[in-house]
Amino acid sequence: MITPSANRLLLAALLCTGVASIAQGAGPSAAQTEAGGRTPSSAMETIANPTPDADANIPDAPDQVFSYYTVAGATMRGRSSTVETAYAGLGCIYMTAGADLLVNSDLPIPDGSLIKFLRIYYHDTNAANGVSAFLTRYTPGAQASDLTSVESTAAFAAGYGTSLSPELSELVDGDVYAYTVIGWPDVAASSNQICGVRVAYYGPDFFSNGFEDPL
Repeated sequence: MITPSANRLLLAALLCTGVASIAQGAGPSAAQTEAGGRTPSSAMETIANPTPDADANIPDAPDQVFSYYTVAGATMRGRSSTVETAYAGLGCIYMTAGADLLVNSDLPIPDGSLIKFLRIYYHDTNAANGVSAFLTRYTPGAQASDLTSVESTAAFAAGYGTSLSPELSELVDGDVYAYTVIGWPDVAASSNQICGVRVAYYGPDFFSNGFEDPL
């Protein structure tokens, strides 16, 4: 029969050889459980019901402020070679002749940007007619699509005004498309002037997670 004192001596010997730690480690320790052993019930509840991210319920959208591309009416050119324009001052032009009354400009927005709004600046003193602007996407030689448009709706002091288009979401793909802005007065007269067009967009989010997106 082994006495209690003999038990203590035997346990001490086993601890020195490491056998006791193995015998006592038959069940996982708390540290072993957290590191990869059996998961405690509280941790299981955390996994089954994870805390949502702060923006989990927010639709995917860039966390950036708007960038803008603005072109003055004076820099826009006739889409047709028959279009003739006159400068009215303050960046505004009006049509004097032409088979159509369209002027346009390219839209050099970075690839991967998200276009959201089109704005027109105008001088309109003709109650019967107005001034419009279009954002147009081309598949060169194949297709053209007007993505949005906006027109003069009210005159500010001395006939100057601005109007904003409905919101859109156009992801710029320069590999496939070319983009332009178009100004289009209803009449060839100084009462319908195009003063400028502005596009609001989110720039490409290259560094959202600290590294440039490889795609």
